Amino acid sequence: MSSKSSTTNQSSPLEAMEISLHQAADIMGISVSLARKIVSEGHVKRSSRGMVRIADWGRGYVAYRDAGDKRSTRSAATSIVGEARAAEINQRIALRDRDLVHVNEATMAIDHVVGACVETFNALPAMMTRDIAERKRLERIVREGKHGVVKKIKEAAELLEKGSKLPDDH
Repeated sequence: MSSKSSTTNQSSPLEAMEISLHQAADIMGISVSLARKIVSEGHVKRSSRGMVRIADWGRGYVAYRDAGDKRSTRSAATSIVGEARAAEINQRIALRDRDLVHVNEATMAIDHVVGACVETFNALPAMMTRDIAERKRLERIVREGKHGVVKKIKEAAELLEKGSKLPDDH
């Protein structure tokens, strides 16, 4: 029989070796109270009062750490969900307080103001002169001004759609 198969059939001397919780804590570089917690949570069985088998301690400590990793993964996921809920609540409050408005409401408000401006601009040449040549010249100036406004509105809509900020043209 080979030496390899004989060691697998028999437990090693380390399997039966007992150490105190103080020694177990010292081996892993943890506090004695954490070592007691690991035992009380059932990751390691005590072999006798205040003693654990060294092999059980190694396996139990690994099981405790694995369980901790699972807890931290769950708590990280819970934290992400909590942050998303908080953001949604803040958004609802901002909407309710009118600090935030839906884009369609903002667009309707802008359309309302621009419509009033267009009506006023269209009436200006007729209000300013009865001379047909002068009126045509003023209408051309108003038309060019309206095209500039339309261009700026399109630029602003594209920037807002992309989530970019409007340029500060002041």
